[in-house]
Amino acid sequence: MKKILITLDYELYGNGSGDIFKHIIEPTESILTVCNEHGVKITIFFEVVEYWALKNEWEKGNTMGYAMNPVEAMENYIRTAYGQGHDAQLHIHPQWVNALYENGRWNVDFNAWRLGDYKSEGENRLYQLVKKGKETLEGIINHPSYQCTAFRVGGFNIQPS
Repeated sequence: MKKILITLDYELYGNGSGDIFKHIIEPTESILTVCNEHGVKITIFFEVVEYWALKNEWEKGNTMGYAMNPVEAMENYIRTAYGQGHDAQLHIHPQWVNALYENGRWNVDFNAWRLGDYKSEGENRLYQLVKKGKETLEGIINHPSYQCTAFRVGGFNIQPS
């Protein structure tokens, strides 16, 4: 029997455009519906730095134009997917470090687009991002058998576009 690993990235577009519900929750739900109908399990790579930026803005009282809490929706759906037997693992795009939502759009750092060139120090150095990301994802899933064991690099050697 041949096996195939199916993955998806749980994230907005690299520049922050898009809608959490329309571009993350709904497509993931559609894919999982098909997978569940056919007994297929997937791995969802959860973009944790983007999640932190969204959570930070929401907690400051910035709704970012959402009527419902997008952070809570992301958390609930990733837990639902895990509860259905799918996997969730870590994904990081460094342009989201220190991102801010201003004037109706995200301001991300395109100088940090490529993880291969990422050189931040201190609490934002790559080791710390991965460590905190692992802890965050394990905290969201919050299940005794769950452990974050994989990391998918975002934009490792991509050209800014």
